Parts: sequence; C-alpha cells; structure tokens
Amino acid sequence: MRSRADFVAATVRPEIRELSAYAVARAAGMIKLDAMENPFALPQEIRSKVAAVVADVAVNRYPDGAAEALKRSLRSALGIEDSWGLVVGNGSDELIQIIVSALARPGATLLAPEPSFVMYKLCALIAGMRYVGVPHTERVAIALPATPVEHAAEVDRFAVVGEGTIALVAAADATIEPAASLDIGTPLFTVTADGGELHEVDVARLTAIGALLAAAESVGAAERMLSDACSYAAERRQFGRTIGSYQALRHILADMYVRRASAWSTVLYAAAALDDGLPDALRTAAITKAYVARAAREVGHGALQVFGGIAFTEEHQAHRFLRRIIVREQQFGDAAHHERELGRALAVSAMERA
Repeated sequence: MRSRADFVAATVRPEIRELSAYAVARAAGMIKLDAMENPFALPQEIRSKVAAVVADVAVNRYPDGAAEALKRSLRSALGIEDSWGLVVGNGSDELIQIIVSALARPGATLLAPEPSFVMYKLCALIAGMRYVGVPHTERVAIALPATPVEHAAEVDRFAVVGEGTIALVAAADATIEPAASLDIGTPLFTVTADGGELHEVDVARLTAIGALLAAAESVGAAERMLSDACSYAAERRQFGRTIGSYQALRHILADMYVRRASAWSTVLYAAAALDDGLPDALRTAAITKAYVARAAREVGHGALQVFGGIAFTEEHQAHRFLRRIIVREQQFGDAAHHERELGRALAVSAMERA
C-alpha cells in the first residue's frame, strides 16, 4: 500500500510540490507599498459610508458577472473609449491569473521584473509556464515579430526605431527573408538583426515624416485613378452617349475630385507645419494621415465604379493603384489608430482644463 507521501508525489507535479507558502511579512507600524498596507485606520466618516453601501448589497444574489456598471464608471472617470475592452478582477491576484491562463501554452515563458509581486511566479508555475525573473538593474530587449520592410533587399543599412533612439544595422549583418505583399510594386521582407549603432533622434517627428510621405504617395495614386476615371468616362459610350454625361457618374467624379484636392491640401499644410516647427505639427500630421487614409481609398473605390468590371481584371492598372493606397494606408498608423490617439489626447487635454 502506498504511503500518503508517495501518493502526493505521484499525483502533484514536482515544481508545485517545491513551492513555499505565500508569506506575508508583518506590517506593524509600516507603510507597505507592495501590499497596499499602512498602520492608519479609516476615518469614522468613511467607515459609516462604506457600511451604508455594504448594507444595501444583495449578498444573497450573484453580482453582475460582466461588471458593466463598474466598467461604465471606469470609462467615464478615466476617459476610456468604448471600443477598448476592460477586464476586471478581484485584486491583482485574479487579474494576473486570468492573463497567465490566457497566454499559457507549451513552451511559453513569463518574464517579470524582480523583486516583484510573487503571484507572477506562482501563476506561471501552476500554469506550466517557464518563469524568468529579471532584476530591475538589468536592461532587457524583447524581440517581437518584425514588421515587414519594404525593398529590404536593395538597401545597405536598416534603421530600427526604439524609444527615443534608432539603431543602424548593416544589411550584411541582418537576416532578410521575403514576405507576402498586397502590392507587387512594394516587395516586403522580414528582417532579423541584433545590435546596431545607436543614435538619439526625435522618433515622434521621424514617424510623422514617414506618415506624411505615405499619405503623399496615396494622394498621388488617387490622383492617377481620378485622371484615368475622367478620361474613361469621356470615352466610354453607353446607350449612344458617353457615360460621363450621366449625372450619377458626374456626382461620383465630383466627390472624387473634392476628396483628392482636400487630401493634397492637407498634406501640404502638414508638411509646412513640420518644416516650420509649428507647435501642433505632430497633431496636424496625425490628422492628415487619418484623413488621407480614408479619402484616398474613397477615390479609389469611386474610380472602380466608373470603370466597372474592367477595373477588376489583371490587365487593368486601377487595382494596382488601389493596392498601393491600401499599403500606404496601413503604414505609420492607419486612420483608426490616429483617430484613437487624437481622441485620447483631446480627452486628456479637456480633463486637465477642467
């Protein structure tokens, strides 16, 4: 007959058996920031208010599982957008456990600074994840799946953008592999490299310039699609008349012209604002990127309506310009990204003025 110890050894994983109890240090007379403890009792006025609230809680019923009322209060107090998901838990213990459980899989590793909350290590080991503690004194770089790089096979060096710095990496020191691309005119590659020569730069300004260059090319592609659509509408005949004489197509072409003209004006102003160092230059660049992303695509869709089925053939160039517009739309943040950032910045500014 097996002993109780043998039964436990055969049933419970070794790494779990090696865990020690969650020790809580004595906090007499101390303010413990890591455990949110202090030696000061709540004032009587607050105690009375808490007691009044607790007295009205229906303890005989399950609480709101989705915590919708709490989430609404958090969104209102902190200016959180409705499109952002919120996860609430009973203390940080439960939140850490939820996150670890969602990410745990064979071979996964949980990386956490040390000293830190012991629940990171406990939850990782219980979930079967590898745990790595990193001292606060160490600097750690985490390699994530790289964003595809355009025309990577034709350059001599790569600029890897960080927080306030860029690392210049020689192409000879990098691993370059082809990647899928929506636009055959912009071949993409994944680039993997370590190290590099660090330089301090204004990353925000650099990103804004990249966004404006992408927006400018989108406007150029939209301009070509508008020009080709106008020429086609003046030549293509249907029911004895050129299709450009029909009011419905005239409205489409007029809307396309307005979108193209306003998009280009926006790019020119944003570029001038950056060049002159205006206070709101970065915000203007973000607004431009968001507007052009939508306006150029609308011009492209309008052109497809004017061309009809011919624009969907491989031989016609309309779809190639539309592909270029879509590729540039996704670079340096799409419209939704910049609109979220602008909304967040405006909300913070309004709260500071209140």
